[in-house]
Amino acid sequence: MILVREFKEPFSKLQVLLRKFHANNSLIGRQPVYPQDFSWEDQDVNNKRCLRVYEPRDPLWREKYLCYKGFSRDLGLVWSHRGRIPDLDCIRVKIPFRPWWTSWHNNYLCAPKNCMYK
Repeated sequence: MILVREFKEPFSKLQVLLRKFHANNSLIGRQPVYPQDFSWEDQDVNNKRCLRVYEPRDPLWREKYLCYKGFSRDLGLVWSHRGRIPDLDCIRVKIPFRPWWTSWHNNYLCAPKNCMYK
């Protein structure tokens, strides 16, 4: 499980995953390098590939994006606020100290099984 302490702080487990598997990539195309190719944004950015990190019950997380440089290959990352996604590798993301009604109990960052970041 990933615990997000505040918006600007990167996902610590995601950081470990990205560093661990960056060197093991055998896929075609330049892979984004963590942390320098990744950023948090408040909107989708034209020159970057962005994944919307969305929890509909939490007003603070309706327009947040995890982005990486656009010249990098698509990692196939998927966000779910409705639980795990079948046939993908998923890691739970939770923000502590948010009210129970914000529904952070079922949020996952998922990647294809063949993704280098696991």
